[in-house]
Amino acid sequence: MGLLRLAAFWFLFLAKPSVAYNLLDFYVLGPLEAALGPRLRQDKYALLEKLGGGNFGQVYKGLRRAGAEETVQVGQELDPGQKRRRVVLKRIRSDGREERSDFLASGSLASGSAEVGQVEQYMNSKLRRGGLTGSCIARYTGTFIGESFEGGFSKGERWLVWDFESDATLGTALCGDLGEFPECVEDIVLSPLSLGRGGAKVVQTLMRKILTALNGLHNEGIVHRDIKPDNLLITNSREVKLIDLGAATDLSTGINFSPDAGLADPLYMPPEEYVLPVKTPPPPTPLLAVLGAPLLWFTQAPNKFDTYSTGIMFLEMAVPELRTRAARTALSQDLQDFKHDLKRWRRESRLAQSCDFSLLDRGLGSGWDLACRLVCPRKKRLTAAQALMHPYFALGG
Repeated sequence: MGLLRLAAFWFLFLAKPSVAYNLLDFYVLGPLEAALGPRLRQDKYALLEKLGGGNFGQVYKGLRRAGAEETVQVGQELDPGQKRRRVVLKRIRSDGREERSDFLASGSLASGSAEVGQVEQYMNSKLRRGGLTGSCIARYTGTFIGESFEGGFSKGERWLVWDFESDATLGTALCGDLGEFPECVEDIVLSPLSLGRGGAKVVQTLMRKILTALNGLHNEGIVHRDIKPDNLLITNSREVKLIDLGAATDLSTGINFSPDAGLADPLYMPPEEYVLPVKTPPPPTPLLAVLGAPLLWFTQAPNKFDTYSTGIMFLEMAVPELRTRAARTALSQDLQDFKHDLKRWRRESRLAQSCDFSLLDRGLGSGWDLACRLVCPRKKRLTAAQALMHPYFALGG
């Protein structure tokens, strides 16, 4: 009897993803927040400029108004107080597809941009409740439905709001928009005591921060599924945070999961293509998904889907010749040809012969070893937690 109680305690409270916490969050904390949480309103915000967009929405820099009388013009110079009130607003694009009212409660795959917006709202809200907005994801504020077409807003459409932390992503850094990488982010990423220690330290620090953020996400039962440089925010507080969670799947509840749905960028997609084998049946209810998540996590390791993508980014950061889209495309094709054997690729690929691997070969090649343990078939691949214990991170950089 004592052994059974111990096993039950481990299953409910110590297994990952946590059964007890996910039950509490989905059936109690989430509904309570939806019913009693603060309500955002369109008139509290002003749009400043468009930052970008994609298939499901557009992203804007905005301002949280100090009062209804405050006005601001596009391109206007902001004073220090206004800069502290900057926000990021994402308008969820309307594609005309019907939005199911019970979509989140039933735990199923998003269909259409409106439901993708619900997914992103759900993921950000859950991670905020779990205390991960400081170390894992951008600081999420909430959502509102547009009330009018004034000020560039859209009536009836969903808007998501985050605190403004930076407009620099790993993507903008790697493509040279901020200057020569990795020197361009040295003063952002490294602490004052670590400045001047070179590109190897910058890359090592970025990798540690990325893997730490991913590990936090995975501990909640969530797989991002679209890990790439454009979806990693480099903040002014020396953090690296995950953004754009619309493609994420919460395997602890079944939300936004279908066994044959793959949403990753092809240049960063692992060889298995799907987060779980296609024969995996979707859970009939969120309750059964929560109860089955620890076994699913232990037997299938869906979190390794994200670490393959992280390994590709590691190669980009450490090898200058791999930072162009043409090179990444060639790398993706090469890896397919060489069965995702990175060591063989380095020996035999024409692309690899022109690459400088010096940052990976430092410290008896520990960086190269880590890359090989991430960019490989799933069975041999490290999880984020395992990668953080790799000897590469014990080096001084």
